[in-house]
Amino acid sequence: MPREAPNDHVYVVIRRGRPPPESRICGTRPSLLPVTDLPGSLRPGVPHPLAYVADVVHAARPRLGTVRLVCIDGPACSGKTTLASRLARALDLVPAVQVLHMDDLYEGWDGLPGVWERLEKWVLAPLRAGRPGRYRRYDWQRGEYAEWHDVPLGLALIVEGVGSADRPVDADAVLKVWVDAPTALRFERGVARDNGGFGPYWHGWAEAERVHFATERTAERADLLVDGAPDVAYDPETEVVLLGGTSRPAGRDGQRRSPVSSA
Repeated sequence: MPREAPNDHVYVVIRRGRPPPESRICGTRPSLLPVTDLPGSLRPGVPHPLAYVADVVHAARPRLGTVRLVCIDGPACSGKTTLASRLARALDLVPAVQVLHMDDLYEGWDGLPGVWERLEKWVLAPLRAGRPGRYRRYDWQRGEYAEWHDVPLGLALIVEGVGSADRPVDADAVLKVWVDAPTALRFERGVARDNGGFGPYWHGWAEAERVHFATERTAERADLLVDGAPDVAYDPETEVVLLGGTSRPAGRDGQRRSPVSSA
């Protein structure tokens, strides 16, 4: 599907009580510490710089060869593309950071089941072996794969889209992020984004997502939970809002909330 247009409303939920993963630089990855162990100045429920999340990626030891892999997953039109682009800017490594969109790999509306094999073969396996990757962009208008794109051995690679954080990526990713938003709001975004073109495919794609996420347990395995439709005031370009005390992906209740950007 044509990728989602950026929206201005994202905030991060850090899981409470998650044990720190294996030692890396300085012994731990700071964003994956339990919320109660965060520094006092990083309080849940208030805006914090997105640079905090970027610092986690900077501090991590590469696991995909020499590349720090970040995977941003979640249902359609939840805000994944928005978060990916802003995290890339916060990393301050552009063009050393590349954002790869899973929308460019799906083989059409029925392409979710086979997309992981394509990502692994074209991109992840070469990078893991210390070689540049390449992928062919799927042309949604023509219904076929088009030109090849290079994926260099940069300092970081952000892969965003449904299926980007499947189970096999656990050994390679330094950070896995789940982004969610209310179903009705996501549908509105999808219809507006594709000028109504997404509408006929919405229910089929949503069911494919549901089955896929249940099988992969994507949200449960994520390091960060991100709400793609928050109702707090903050600077959407440079800030995120941390939440504690929940292990449930935000926005799953289907209730629409009115996003409020900072003044």
